[in-house]
Amino acid sequence: SALAAKAKFVPYRDSALTTLLRPALGGTSQTHVVVTVSGDPVWADETRNSLRFAREMGRVENSTQRRAPRSEQAEQSAMLAELQAL
Repeated sequence: SALAAKAKFVPYRDSALTTLLRPALGGTSQTHVVVTVSGDPVWADETRNSLRFAREMGRVENSTQRRAPRSEQAEQSAMLAELQAL
């Protein structure tokens, strides 16, 4: 909605990408961000924006939760239920 309204700031929790990646953010997952930059002056603006993004991502804190191990069949059933929910 923030993108459609052309807002200057889109909260990461409201973004479509975050919605798609929700299972990989937090929980028992580790999240890593790779940012590429260029020393070429032609890409100075993009590099600056990438470095700002990396700085902001460095401030994000994820908490992890341990879960009890499941049997292989229980894991498959959980994945099937998740796929059917999509």
